[in-house]
Amino acid sequence: MDLILNNPLASMYGPYFLVLYSVAIIFSAIFLLIVKKMIDSTDKLPIPNISNNVDPFEISYLRGKEEELARSVIFSLMQKDFLEFSETKVSITRKNPEASIDRLTNIEQITLNWLGKQRSTSEVFDKNGLLLQLESYGRKYKEKLENQQMLVNDDIRQKFSAFKWFALLSLFGLGAYKVLASVLNGKTNVMFIVILTVVSYFVIRKVSTLPRISKLGQVYLDRLQMAFSNLKNNTLNLYSTNKNNQQTPQQTTFAGVDPMLLSVGVFGGAILAGTVYDSYNQAFARSNAMSSTSSCGSSCGSCSSSSSGSSCSSGSSCSSGSSCSSGSSCSSCGGCGGCS
Repeated sequence: MDLILNNPLASMYGPYFLVLYSVAIIFSAIFLLIVKKMIDSTDKLPIPNISNNVDPFEISYLRGKEEELARSVIFSLMQKDFLEFSETKVSITRKNPEASIDRLTNIEQITLNWLGKQRSTSEVFDKNGLLLQLESYGRKYKEKLENQQMLVNDDIRQKFSAFKWFALLSLFGLGAYKVLASVLNGKTNVMFIVILTVVSYFVIRKVSTLPRISKLGQVYLDRLQMAFSNLKNNTLNLYSTNKNNQQTPQQTTFAGVDPMLLSVGVFGGAILAGTVYDSYNQAFARSNAMSSTSSCGSSCGSCSSSSSGSSCSSGSSCSSGSSCSSGSSCSSCGGCGGCS
């Protein structure tokens, strides 16, 4: 008992211990950042070739989970003249209800049936909205992408979790020990130690957040964006509103996939700004802005940025570090807005 209460650490002058504790927190954070960088070794794997059967919905899911998948499917239905956005840009309306849906894929039919005659754009991302209907497709894409090591899988997360908990428990143990030793030695001014212990939890939690997309998946996304940059530019020129707002006939130019849909899958819907499909871009921008106000309220500043906002309005991805408007990869925060 004497050794526990009478040792350099237990008897250390309070301000000195706070400095020591702060250094321990910083060291732990740096250690975890290094481990986080090293634990994903997928960057050493060969980069997959771009398939001749590119699935724009799969690419959308890779960029931003079910949120981006839903946006891409809705755009596909709009492009095929099954949907339109209201003049106020807050609802999606079914067009040509008598049109045959046989030519639609299963995921498009499910989305169209859920939308019914009309839905608010904000409903798409509600808890029981379209995302729930697309969960089975999300699981399929997730399993496939994890097998290809495009996503950080559970095995990597479990390995990293051991380091995270070691850091957390070590810092908590150090703080708790000093508090206990101080109280037993008759010193009750331990508030700053308690505050630092709480701070250490949030610091470690912050630096321990693993990215969703693996290093290999990030490189693959960058390669896709480079490979299809010319296709995107040529396609956007065809659909530019400078052409007297007349939609140019679609030109299927890559593996039977419409180039505009493929461009949206790879770069995100923000690229549609200034085209004949700008109503799509504006609708989701307004929807996300409304969701940001209603669900985040005054605390939205703490919300993780999502695939929305003026430059990230339809869910691009920031994946290559470029601005969202150019179609990089964005994560989602339940409709709060901005790029992560």
